Amino acid sequence: DDNDNPIGRIAAFVEPKYYKTFKQPTGGIGFFECVNNKVAAFLLLDTAREWLAAHGMKAIDGPINFGEKNAYWGLLTQNADYPNTYQMNYNPPYYQTFFEEYGFRVFYEQYLFWRDIIRDADEVFRRKAAILWEDPLFKITSAKGYTDKELAAFFLAVYNEAWGKHEGFSAMRFEQAHKIMNAIHPVRDVRISLFAFYDNKPVAFYINIPELNQIFKHVNGNLNLWGKLKFLFYQKLYGSTTMYGIVFGVVPEFQGKGVEAAMI
Repeated sequence: DDNDNPIGRIAAFVEPKYYKTFKQPTGGIGFFECVNNKVAAFLLLDTAREWLAAHGMKAIDGPINFGEKNAYWGLLTQNADYPNTYQMNYNPPYYQTFFEEYGFRVFYEQYLFWRDIIRDADEVFRRKAAILWEDPLFKITSAKGYTDKELAAFFLAVYNEAWGKHEGFSAMRFEQAHKIMNAIHPVRDVRISLFAFYDNKPVAFYINIPELNQIFKHVNGNLNLWGKLKFLFYQKLYGSTTMYGIVFGVVPEFQGKGVEAAMI
């Protein structure tokens, strides 16, 4: 502002693998934050647009982030009065006005659903699950008692088969799957990381972790040594009352047969 106080930020970037998936070269913008000031917001967007144009881009996708769409992608347009969820953007309502008035239009819709875990599942889920449970070859187990390498092997088998026919899919390697399991290990609650098997072959997974923002709020955004100790303290003492679903997958052979109902 006029007093040199920071009032906004934005990042513009070109991801070679990503922009080639569009009909025209498309760059990305993200990490957008701004006070409720249209002039400031448009200045940020203009600066990002000019940088992308200088690098050969013909269109803009945003707000997005590096990596997959499950973390920090999109613009929150509803329920900004609810506590924000781990790895989800948290945007005040006026952000949507800024983007729309600048000329952005909806290209991809992404939803986050919430439900009370104590409430019974709908009848259709219970009925489909009951039928599947009659098959002695089917079982669901938690992550308890398995090593990260074993969990990575289960995850890899389901992931590559379940996503294998998606356009632009690249098969995951074991090293990548193992890295994922190692990454979530410090915050994992083994009771809510679930794997389904049929005749001892992994056919589905439903990976949840505790909703970490309920713990992070006590750290006040500072993950130095003291912040990490506070995080561990509140994690052990209070934990989380909500679980956050990271990823859910079922191999094609078992899709629509009640596996998802049984896991839910």
